[in-house]
Amino acid sequence: MLSKIISGCQTGADIAGIDAAIANNFPYGGWVPEGRRTSVGLLPDRYILQEMPTESYPKRTEQNVIDSDGTVIFTHGKLSGGSDLTRKPAIKHGKPWIHQDMIALFQDDAVRSLVNWVKEQHRGAECCWVLILTSTLQRKDYKAAPSGQVLPKMST
Repeated sequence: MLSKIISGCQTGADIAGIDAAIANNFPYGGWVPEGRRTSVGLLPDRYILQEMPTESYPKRTEQNVIDSDGTVIFTHGKLSGGSDLTRKPAIKHGKPWIHQDMIALFQDDAVRSLVNWVKEQHRGAECCWVLILTSTLQRKDYKAAPSGQVLPKMST
């Protein structure tokens, strides 16, 4: 079903997705801005990702969407800012996407919804999914990010 998690590894919720993949020995990758920039400094070297030839966050996000088979956008609330910026290239490039509002969904419901969506999109074919998470969470609370709640359950 899932073969890889792709993330731009922005601090906060995006890194929680990569951390969940690493903790579960799950393949991950993605693009980061030139210089491995994040909103709070440089991305640590332990995260193995490709570097874009530009510092542009929107170009990084678009490349991650292009390289994936679908986009999952986790938020705590409605789409806005970076999470909405992710939705736009998914639509532009004709990539399926789903929004998971973790305020409106219980964890088990989010898992069930996401698993069903992936199955529906690709009928069991191996695929690569981009994981994009909103930055509405407090940066210091990234371990409570929705990906850290949902991904380990999906891998079991």
